[in-house]
Amino acid sequence: MRTYIVIVGTWLLLVSGTAAAKQPNIVLIIGDDHGWDHAGFMDHPLALTPNLDEIAESGTVFTNAHNTASVCWPSLRTFLSGIHSAQWEQRRASIETSSGDIPYRRESAHFRTLPRELARRGYVSFEGGKFWEGTYLDGGFTSGMATSCCPGFFSSVGDQFGREGIDPFRDFLDTTEDAPFFAWLAPMLPHTPFNAAATYTDRFRGLGLSNLTIQYLANLLWMDDVLGEVLAELESRGLREDTLIVYASDNGWELGGFSGQTRGKATIYEQGFRTSLVFSLPDTVPAGVLRDDLVSMVDLFPTLLDFGGLPQVSGRWGRTLRPNIVDGTPTGTDQLAGQAAIRLNGEPPATIHHFVRGLDWRYVRNSDGTEEIYSINEDPDELNNQVVERSDILPEARAAVADFENKLSTPAALLDVAGRFVDVDAEPVAGIGLQLKGRSPEGRLLKLRTITGPSGYFRFPNLPHGTYTLSSRRRFIQRGELVYRGQAERRLEISLPWAQHGAYLPLVGNPRSEMERPGQIGLQGQVVDQNGLPVAGAMLSTPVGYGRWLDVLSDQEGKFDFDFLNPGVARIRVSRGPVRGSKVVSVEIGDESPAPIVIQVKRRR
Repeated sequence: MRTYIVIVGTWLLLVSGTAAAKQPNIVLIIGDDHGWDHAGFMDHPLALTPNLDEIAESGTVFTNAHNTASVCWPSLRTFLSGIHSAQWEQRRASIETSSGDIPYRRESAHFRTLPRELARRGYVSFEGGKFWEGTYLDGGFTSGMATSCCPGFFSSVGDQFGREGIDPFRDFLDTTEDAPFFAWLAPMLPHTPFNAAATYTDRFRGLGLSNLTIQYLANLLWMDDVLGEVLAELESRGLREDTLIVYASDNGWELGGFSGQTRGKATIYEQGFRTSLVFSLPDTVPAGVLRDDLVSMVDLFPTLLDFGGLPQVSGRWGRTLRPNIVDGTPTGTDQLAGQAAIRLNGEPPATIHHFVRGLDWRYVRNSDGTEEIYSINEDPDELNNQVVERSDILPEARAAVADFENKLSTPAALLDVAGRFVDVDAEPVAGIGLQLKGRSPEGRLLKLRTITGPSGYFRFPNLPHGTYTLSSRRRFIQRGELVYRGQAERRLEISLPWAQHGAYLPLVGNPRSEMERPGQIGLQGQVVDQNGLPVAGAMLSTPVGYGRWLDVLSDQEGKFDFDFLNPGVARIRVSRGPVRGSKVVSVEIGDESPAPIVIQVKRRR
């Protein structure tokens, strides 16, 4: 549990022991076409996965996690951005409608991604293996293997990671120095081509298995050896104890090969969506725990941010699993709904199918309107359609599908405007002062200020729907012009909601001079009133030097967070909105992010 420090006066001195948990390194390992129970730790009779078993035994496994798609590309988008694959398409369409076409596979440059968010707390990042969203820079990584985009529809630069060794990851580790790091390692295994060496295939011959099954299991063992190399490298550098290792597959697999996928990959059935989700961090994540809680892979994004000391991104559906992992508490999820573009009976074109997963049943609504219900615990392969016998489930399942569709079209009440500022040479520019002005639908005038962080990132969080203008000043950039998608503007107009998820703006400008470098320390907290109730919409402000300020708004739970603070005393003014008068508190900031604070104010009558 986190410790919260309550401020009722005006001064708070943080003493030893109140710092937030140390930021771990984060290594996300992504299997490709790996069936959810095809592992030794799942007691599978054929799969050999000793290194994955070691990770699982040293941590906590959610055996009932579900991807947002049953094929790789849309599923990986959820890993990267935390939004459902259907929401990704919404956002891309909205950007193209407002600002013109986005080059093929380059839209990740317009999304808030894991490496971009983690960079706010000083993380450096590496992309290795299957990515498929343009270059590593498009995705927000500081280094990687995808140095150019997309030589073919089913390939990208860097796909050979793992199959041709892990030296690029080793080279990256040589450069990290003392910074925390995030690594995306996706070795495109056990995916085809099934070309594992004989030392792997020979392990499965003579068992009466089909050749496709032998090849799949051999590729799976090959992948496990790649995991072993990664583990050995972390151990040899003394990094394993401080590294959160996460494993999941981008989609499932039905033994027998792709030609036999009647209930696996690229279908609407559970074998295609389900994955085991593994977390391992010594002395933090309980070891040897297998859990069957229902989990959606939209939860991965906020969970990794939470481990990295960052709050949830507005407009995302997922929720952090960190408290459930660390404390062993149930997730409380009893139902998951989703959709995917599937070829009905394997024939093009792909059309939208829906599913709902309950605790002991699974509902399918095909694009032609036909419905299916399976008792999933007794019939995991979904072969016995019980839509008649279990028709009592239909109202609940249909309502869940309707709720899912409604969520797709309903934006969150509060959204962010975020982005990254670089110069004409694509180098990040730190310390630039930015200002956002606007008016909410209720007529409330808002004027907020922020700065760009060490990696050029900026953020205005928890904004109500409305129209805003983003600008800078000539003291920071030449002519005060911001360039977005090739167009130079003194004031960039932004309307929220924008594609349901707020705005992410890659900006270019010519800085006048190097500003004092901002810090990378964050501060989180909550504003409450005299009765202990959360205060939403309060403005919190702190100066950061050279006439620059950080302004943030508290969210619906009264929570707030600041980025880019330096060690020292942060003087925070709480005012406006529902706050009566104003209050100034001082917080001592050390070399690490302090524990969350609670600021008590008087609410306006």
